[in-house]
Amino acid sequence: MSRATSVCILNYGSGNIGSVHNMIRSLGVDVRVSNASKDIEAASHLVLPGVGTFNRSLLKVRQSLPLQTIDEMVIQGKTPLLGICVGMQILATRGEEGGTNPGLGWIAGNVRRLSCPGARLPHVGWNTVQFAPTSFFHETFDQDDDFYFVHSYALDESPDASASTTYVDEFVCAVEKENIFGVQFHPEKSQNPGRRLMSRFIEYHA
Repeated sequence: MSRATSVCILNYGSGNIGSVHNMIRSLGVDVRVSNASKDIEAASHLVLPGVGTFNRSLLKVRQSLPLQTIDEMVIQGKTPLLGICVGMQILATRGEEGGTNPGLGWIAGNVRRLSCPGARLPHVGWNTVQFAPTSFFHETFDQDDDFYFVHSYALDESPDASASTTYVDEFVCAVEKENIFGVQFHPEKSQNPGRRLMSRFIEYHA
């Protein structure tokens, strides 16, 4: 028998946890914020939020979260996981922000400074996201939708890429690998498109 739908937002001190929690709660879904193994193990879906730099966020994740438990759930147990912004980036092979550091390695690719000649960094504001036809989210966003971005680094080319955005140059803004999802934009700041994306993620069952 499948477990009841519930979301655990992995708490390692990220600044956008409150707004992510409020969005999920507004969908009528049971949600809690925790870094306790018992709460994480009880969840049907996990969300890894993120605001800040790759190196410091990864350090806090390693210090604050029971990564062995999460690894067993996500990699072996196929529990759905959504990484948001830096929470997506640290899933990658490595990141170059704050020096080159290995990521969790759950998604293929390297996180590098955005290539946007003549444009300002960080990339801040609304931008159009194009989901690949093979994406789990494609049917939800059959038209191009705008989402809210705040970042200076992004994942480079990746076999796990599932959506792209253009800011002078095109970059990967979403990834999918079986039960692992990641988005560079902030669904919790993206109003109705963000709610639709989060609702769709919560529908996923491996």
